[in-house]
Amino acid sequence: MMHENFCSTRPDIKVSLEVYRKVVRNDLNISFAHLGNEECEQCEYFKRHNRLDHQEESCEICQNYNMQHKPRYIESRKEYNKDREKAKTDTEVIYYSVDLQKIIMLPRMDQFKTAIFCPRLIAFNESFVPLGPATKDNKPYAVLWNESVAGRSQEDIISTFKAFLNIKRDQKNIVLWLDNCSAQNKNWSLLCFMVQIVNSTDILAESITLKYFEPGHTFMSADSFHHQVEQSLTKKGKVYDFDDFVECVGNANKRKNIVKVMNVDDFVAYEDLSSQHKLRKNNPRVYLTNIMAVRVERGLFKLKYKFNHADQYKSEPLDFLQVKIMKNEQFPEIQRKTLPRGIAEERKAAIIEKLVPLMPANRKQFWINVPTNETVKNLLEED
Repeated sequence: MMHENFCSTRPDIKVSLEVYRKVVRNDLNISFAHLGNEECEQCEYFKRHNRLDHQEESCEICQNYNMQHKPRYIESRKEYNKDREKAKTDTEVIYYSVDLQKIIMLPRMDQFKTAIFCPRLIAFNESFVPLGPATKDNKPYAVLWNESVAGRSQEDIISTFKAFLNIKRDQKNIVLWLDNCSAQNKNWSLLCFMVQIVNSTDILAESITLKYFEPGHTFMSADSFHHQVEQSLTKKGKVYDFDDFVECVGNANKRKNIVKVMNVDDFVAYEDLSSQHKLRKNNPRVYLTNIMAVRVERGLFKLKYKFNHADQYKSEPLDFLQVKIMKNEQFPEIQRKTLPRGIAEERKAAIIEKLVPLMPANRKQFWINVPTNETVKNLLEED
């Protein structure tokens, strides 16, 4: 459609679709990516509601949409675009978006009906992707693991942030854009960890800022990278084991990325150190769902926050940590996990029996070595 519009508005220039794509992608640095099937449920509900004959001024649904949801997603996108421009020239701050790629099932052999109906292994890709063009120092950073090693709980996602911040340990100021998923990106455990690591000797950061999109309007640079990963997986054809998956991610984005494969001891058993008593006593109470940006700073054991990207941070930072933490301004040592999560023996046996015979012989060993644990549930069942 863009190409057709260009040709109709500039009939003096004859250009094919392929040349047009190359110029837009390579010279103008504008990437093409499919947004998938995700749409904003709140916007869709409003569209259907708005067809009704009613007085908009007195309608609570209309007022909530026009006064809250719409301004917030417009302001979020505006702020994101500002940061994307800053990323091109700002040498003092790095700007990344962060997202967990949609579920990937291994082995990926959809050419065979048996593979589609056989319970398989879930692979994860938590991607940290620059807002601006990739450079020598700032490339997409893909953190990979599978469910036999760890799941996708709050502490598992925190572990990926720890891995990313460790490779950026010399960076003084970091801005991360996230979606509003409370289970992964917007919870007190993650914010406790951010205060802890910015006040540690593990990294040199003076500040870490987390900025959130309005739900339903979260398209970001990480989504473009995930599209490239999907293209790499499609090109591979059959992805037999986790090593094949790692290879495909490494080949995405013209191999201009860094891949981190997480081992068991890379995951931490992190506990929530926030004080619900303190949070309840705040008047008015601060709810995470209303927060659009938070900032942690070295030397400060409180949280700077704001409810709108256009606003300034609240004059009084949020005191949310447990008293024992604030008293000594010291966190307990972060404990590493020592045992893999594992999968059910029945699921492993089904893969070996039904799918491994369809693979090259040198892929069998990975599946034989997958750890098992009868006490854990299938992550898809937990969802």
